[in-house]
Amino acid sequence: MNDVKLSGRLTRDPELKQTPNGVPVATFALAVDRKFNREEADFIPVTTWRKTAEFVAKYFRKGQRVIIASGRIRVDPYTDKDGNKRTRFEVVADEVEFAESRRAAEDQPAGSLAAGYMENEGFAEIDGEDGELPF
Repeated sequence: MNDVKLSGRLTRDPELKQTPNGVPVATFALAVDRKFNREEADFIPVTTWRKTAEFVAKYFRKGQRVIIASGRIRVDPYTDKDGNKRTRFEVVADEVEFAESRRAAEDQPAGSLAAGYMENEGFAEIDGEDGELPF
């Protein structure tokens, strides 16, 4: 079964686009603290479609804590321009929810590595251009 649930902070504002057929698609990345080591975070690319994409683009902003209540991992193998086999992954989110109220997000100090990255802009997404992992 391919079922994903995540909680994290947006590393950037969601980017809303449309396919050539006019289907809305939004992309963003989540900084997700590791369960047993809050000194480390994973940066996970996320894609949403249709009404969920419009909702995410309208209501969510960089640094905000969100919950991916329902989604799945999508893995795309490909060959790069140098002929090397690579793998790109993303989470395709079907349900995205607020994890905190706007007031709570503004009033409470950051308590995690991911929140610290958002506040200080001291993060770099992993190969944000094509989604390739460094390993």
